[in-house]
Amino acid sequence: MTYKNNLMYFHLSKFLFKEQYLIRFSLTEADLLHSLSNRSVSIVGNARSLNKNSFGSKIDKNDIIIRLNRSPISSESSHGIKTTWIATATSLSNELLNQRNPEVILWMTPKIRKLGLNLTNYSSFYLNRKKANNQLKEKIDARPSVGLMTIDLIQKSEASKIDIFGFDFFESLSNSGKRKVKQVPHDFNSEKKFVKNLINFDKRIQIY
Repeated sequence: MTYKNNLMYFHLSKFLFKEQYLIRFSLTEADLLHSLSNRSVSIVGNARSLNKNSFGSKIDKNDIIIRLNRSPISSESSHGIKTTWIATATSLSNELLNQRNPEVILWMTPKIRKLGLNLTNYSSFYLNRKKANNQLKEKIDARPSVGLMTIDLIQKSEASKIDIFGFDFFESLSNSGKRKVKQVPHDFNSEKKFVKNLINFDKRIQIY
């Protein structure tokens, strides 16, 4: 089968069968989370406020560094330079994948229109299940952001610690776009409350 035909088959199957088809490319949740056991994790959000800080060395010090969507890095001093995983809800170019060189790609949203063959065929790919997304949506009574979906997933693991950077719940807007808070389909007050409750419950989690 030529690449063009393979690509057409992928998009047709994705459209017709959705998660039922895509799950064949994915790691299991158990295997993904097991890989974090006893390891330290940095989850790096895209808040512009992170640009003003010098958390880069602290971010890179952890074992697993998870960046979001197209993972903008304003500077090494503010954002660090290492990338272990990318959690995304948007397309990623091969150029970006070569630059960041993540070990694992996580597709976090049930919306799959932008999910490309280059991601599902990546060396390690994880499809966040629609059921998990819906459960989180019910908890916050809103559509969750990629950042919140990632935090919710990672806290289920046996990671030794989970450090969160670049999350101010859209107070400073985002490095990954120019949209204002009213243009984004998320309830950041609910997300802030959810994360605050997680931190109170789970002492492994710290937000910077």
